[in-house]
Amino acid sequence: MKAKNKNTRESRKLFLPKKAVPLVWVVIVLMIMILLPWAVAKIGPRFGWSHTAPAWWNLTGMIAVIIGLGLY
Repeated sequence: MKAKNKNTRESRKLFLPKKAVPLVWVVIVLMIMILLPWAVAKIGPRFGWSHTAPAWWNLTGMIAVIIGLGLY
């Protein structure tokens, strides 16, 4: 009879308290929907995508995203 391997799938599961799951989702959503577009807008001039800072429509879009996240 073979001995059970201690590295089963159950022992490798990530333990995350149920109360922390919404916080993790908020952090992920903020990173993807706010920080990533902001970072791309900031590095745009470096790569010649634009010659100025993020335009007013970028800021308007950020406001729309923040309102949408609040409603979410």
